[in-house]
Amino acid sequence: IDYTGSSVGFDIDEDLSDKLRSLAKNQNCSLYTVMLSAFYVLMHKYTSQEDIVIGTPIANRHHSQIQDLIGFFVNSLALREQIDGNESISELVNRVHNNLIEAQFHQDLPFERLVRELNVEQDPSRHPIFQVMFGLQSFGSQYNKIFKAELDNNDYKIAKFDLSCFIDDSQSKLLGSINY
Repeated sequence: IDYTGSSVGFDIDEDLSDKLRSLAKNQNCSLYTVMLSAFYVLMHKYTSQEDIVIGTPIANRHHSQIQDLIGFFVNSLALREQIDGNESISELVNRVHNNLIEAQFHQDLPFERLVRELNVEQDPSRHPIFQVMFGLQSFGSQYNKIFKAELDNNDYKIAKFDLSCFIDDSQSKLLGSINY
């Protein structure tokens, strides 16, 4: 088994980035929801699958007791969507938005417990629930330096997932990386 991976950087021009942000505003949802919906469509087109599970990191800091704690409180949230080719993008974005809200209500469930409860057969060569990861956040001005260093580093390239896509919304144009 070969776990060698690679990364490709991309940017979405300012005009299209603005249109995506406007779509999110008009749909009364976040840019994350719009981009995740588009990513579901992309996965559907590439795989011809209609039942798609994508993982996403979630900060897990919604309890007031841990707001001031120092540390890394990230959990993986498995998001599942049924893609209907006859559905409009507006309908898909609305459904993804509602499912995201529902999934966030269950973010306290440790991922390891989910795997155990679902009685998923463990295979050390792959993730037990999803093989695709998606994330969007504002990484700030340091993202360009970190991102460029990651793309230039050829010493250690191991794919953690079959595919992961991370998008940075800290600038006028959206920046991202695809890791495979």
